[in-house]
Amino acid sequence: MLQDEFGIYDIYTFIHVPFWRTVFFKRFFFFSAILFVFFLIWQCLQLFFSRAKTKDVPVKLTVLTLLDEIRKEQNISLVYTKLSFILRLFFTDAHETDMISLTEHEIIRHIDTCKWCIENNKINVGDHCGICKANSLSLYHWEKEIKNILEKISSIKYEAGQLLSKETVVNDINMVTILVHSVYFKK
Repeated sequence: MLQDEFGIYDIYTFIHVPFWRTVFFKRFFFFSAILFVFFLIWQCLQLFFSRAKTKDVPVKLTVLTLLDEIRKEQNISLVYTKLSFILRLFFTDAHETDMISLTEHEIIRHIDTCKWCIENNKINVGDHCGICKANSLSLYHWEKEIKNILEKISSIKYEAGQLLSKETVVNDINMVTILVHSVYFKK
């Protein structure tokens, strides 16, 4: 190996090939590109087959699972928040009415409107919701209990620090469970 007159650069007596032009680098790059393409194909197939296998879980099972989970919860405000979500899912599914976006007071007002429809036999005339159309009597019998639970939910949400006994919480959970079972599993 020779050096230039200042000794800065090496002068090779043979042709020096950079590493990125060597056969080893080209083969390595080629095989890694092939592996990357196979990896992408594998990921796409896995995504396709995983989506094909998933099925929508019925709302009935979701509600029952949430009711089982809620019994283990210790935080009262979280229990009532989950109860609110369960009641909204239940009304949306069982009574064909979108209640998920409504507040607790709007749900209570809606129940009162349905009660008026039932009492005045306006079910066929004023079909303003699914509660009036189907399963209206099951909701009508549970009206006081549902209103009581919804009022507790709204008071706990907006008045932090309200203390409720463990028995009250368990009774409310049992009430919602009985309501759900009476509608979903009536014989």
